[in-house]
Amino acid sequence: MQRVGEWGMIGTAVILVGCGSEGGGIPWEGLNAGAGQAASVTNQVSSPGKMGVGDIYQLLVEKDHHGVIDFGEVDPDAEFLLSVLNLHATGASGTVQLAGNLAAPSTGKTVTPVLEEGAVSDPADLFHGELREIEAQMAEQPFEMLPNVGKGASQAPVPQHGAVETFRVIAGLSATGDFVERDGVLSCITDRLLWYRDQEILTTSPTAMSEAELDHLCRGFDASIAELVDLVGVSSDVNGDGRVTVFETPQVNRLGATGGGMVTGFFLASDLYPRGPGNPSSNAREIIYTLTPDPSGIYGLRISRELALHNLLPAVLPHELFHAILFHQHVLLRGGASEEDWLNEGLAHLTEDLVRVGIENPSRYDLYLRRTSVHPIVTSHSPGLAERGGIFLFLRYLFEQHPERAEFLRTLVQTDLTGVENLEQAYGSLDEGFDQFAEFFLRWSATLGLNDQGLTLDPSFRYQERVWDQLAGEFSGVCTICNAADGRNTLLGGVAPMPFGAETALSLRPATQAYYRVSAAHRQITLATKDPSGHYGAVLMRTR
Repeated sequence: MQRVGEWGMIGTAVILVGCGSEGGGIPWEGLNAGAGQAASVTNQVSSPGKMGVGDIYQLLVEKDHHGVIDFGEVDPDAEFLLSVLNLHATGASGTVQLAGNLAAPSTGKTVTPVLEEGAVSDPADLFHGELREIEAQMAEQPFEMLPNVGKGASQAPVPQHGAVETFRVIAGLSATGDFVERDGVLSCITDRLLWYRDQEILTTSPTAMSEAELDHLCRGFDASIAELVDLVGVSSDVNGDGRVTVFETPQVNRLGATGGGMVTGFFLASDLYPRGPGNPSSNAREIIYTLTPDPSGIYGLRISRELALHNLLPAVLPHELFHAILFHQHVLLRGGASEEDWLNEGLAHLTEDLVRVGIENPSRYDLYLRRTSVHPIVTSHSPGLAERGGIFLFLRYLFEQHPERAEFLRTLVQTDLTGVENLEQAYGSLDEGFDQFAEFFLRWSATLGLNDQGLTLDPSFRYQERVWDQLAGEFSGVCTICNAADGRNTLLGGVAPMPFGAETALSLRPATQAYYRVSAAHRQITLATKDPSGHYGAVLMRTR
């Protein structure tokens, strides 16, 4: 399920965001002011005294192994960014003690991030979690229930334009067996796609989307289907028609409105199984349900034509198709479990970007960058907007770093492995120092701190430049300090570091990180933990 929070749902409203941190971080403007030319190589040095601008120094912190950052041989005017990470992907929260020995009185206020535990309260996120739970449940159903899986030839007759069919759509955010029946009119047919529009749309808001606009969306998604199949593999074809069905219905609008947010669309794994007493809402096909533009708020929240046609619908269609493909590849073809929520959603957002419809990603990862200390990139629950943004950034970085990107992505999808194990196995052992989650996390943490700051040209510690696709009219790739040009006025300011004073106790959940601004005035910083199973890391980056 792809979803948008309350910050982007009213009429033509766009998100206006600052670059600071809600959790105590202070915005900054270009760390490299006066630093000189960016380093061509970011060196990983053995002590802070050997660091030039753009270099990094890493250390590990465990129960019996504290870390010390000694600034004794450092230029007194030098400035640094320090990230502290909980290198566990899962498990309990823990605490790292940071103590600094100041050469002069501290003028900064020490701030400890507020620890936010992982309970998800947003109704749309809970709905998404239930969709993924349905996938887990359906993965346990007998494979024989799917008579057309694996059949390559299209056998079912194609209905005529204007044909009416009745669909069953889940009735509420609980995603239970309750459903409503809605009549859809076949409004677009391509080689890979059947697009039905709810008859209610044609009656109550016929001008919300023109025939030309529908045709543009339909043809665009048809092209995205071909790209996705080439990128990650085929989807199932349980009804033998060789096509994906899209049902555009106000019922999706109403689902979001009941929770006070917005649901842009969803895929239900139960639709791949026959309808029956235990599966009453199945439509027995590959189907994606989407909202419809609603500038007048007839069906709930106002959704402008521009927002729906430019941002929401082009992204949600390949996003949800990816979920369907992933379920097919993991479960139906290989008999494995459905993918873990965090990786399932993160990969779906990555593929949006790869087929050049990732316009919604920057507003999500901006939320992550402003509060990295409270948003994990590996979750045991349905990831929220900020977490999705962080997971996307993490996966996009690994995708760019891998020498065989296409193979890396296909391996993540075409497997029965899940979660961190899947990620590590798919990336492979190309580099002994960069093949485990903790190693990925440490280097990525440095990349977030250095990227777009003019500090380094080293491709191991920066994202590639975004690429403008003239045909799609969209950027692909990542910028962390820029105007995102996403139709939401999203202004990205990079990570939001907190000032470091003399001492702080930092509580971190697994797979989270906190950034601090430090200077050589701290003659020494000691990091220690009393957690028996604590596994923490720190990365010092010289910025001036």
